[in-house]
Amino acid sequence: MCTDRSPLDGILRRSLKCDGHGDRSRPKGFQRDPRSGPLMAACPRCTTDLPSGFGSVCPSCGLVIRVPGIVKLAVTILGVGFVVAVMWALGADSVFAFLWAFVESLIVRPLGLQPPRFELTGSMKWLYDFTFGTATEPPWGGILLILAGVVVGGIGGAVLRRVEARGSASP
Repeated sequence: MCTDRSPLDGILRRSLKCDGHGDRSRPKGFQRDPRSGPLMAACPRCTTDLPSGFGSVCPSCGLVIRVPGIVKLAVTILGVGFVVAVMWALGADSVFAFLWAFVESLIVRPLGLQPPRFELTGSMKWLYDFTFGTATEPPWGGILLILAGVVVGGIGGAVLRRVEARGSASP
């Protein structure tokens, strides 16, 4: 019977081809011994072994291997800004009215709930109008989100270029 309790469990699993739960009927193939250390990654362009904490750019050729978090943040902010712009083009009130009718038909009526009428007032109404726009005003919140996405993306690109140039300049 296979066991996980042995100090040589990696060797035992490989020799018996078991999954560690006592089942020898399903061979698992070769399993790496966790004590052998971390696996090294290789750059797809220059095939150099990458150290474990290499960041997002290959230190020898400067290839961007991982997209940095700041660029992901920029794309997310841009996406939200464009969704707000599309909501303004379609009419945010009609989109939310459709969503409420959908929720009402699936949940509210079958459960027999009687929720009070919902209205935006005061600062919430101003924030809604600022973000999604009105018939006469553009969606300033969406525009600001798009501009923020462009600025954050520019900063991320500058940081990435600096790291990429430093990586390609090293021998």
